[in-house]
Amino acid sequence: MSKFICCYLEENYGMTLYNSKEEFVEHFEDEFGDGEGCTFEELLVEMKGIYEVIEVKDNGEVEYIVEE
Repeated sequence: MSKFICCYLEENYGMTLYNSKEEFVEHFEDEFGDGEGCTFEELLVEMKGIYEVIEVKDNGEVEYIVEE
């Protein structure tokens, strides 16, 4: 299972690690969702330019899925 690192671009001194897509969505859906729930992919679109999101896969591979 992948883990996700999220970095707030305006204050990029801090990062938060989320252990699953579900945990990631649970944390951000109130900030970016429409109150009706949202998907992981919908959140990524809304977060562009505000957050950087990095996926760390089980095999150690790192992929930037939302960049500046």
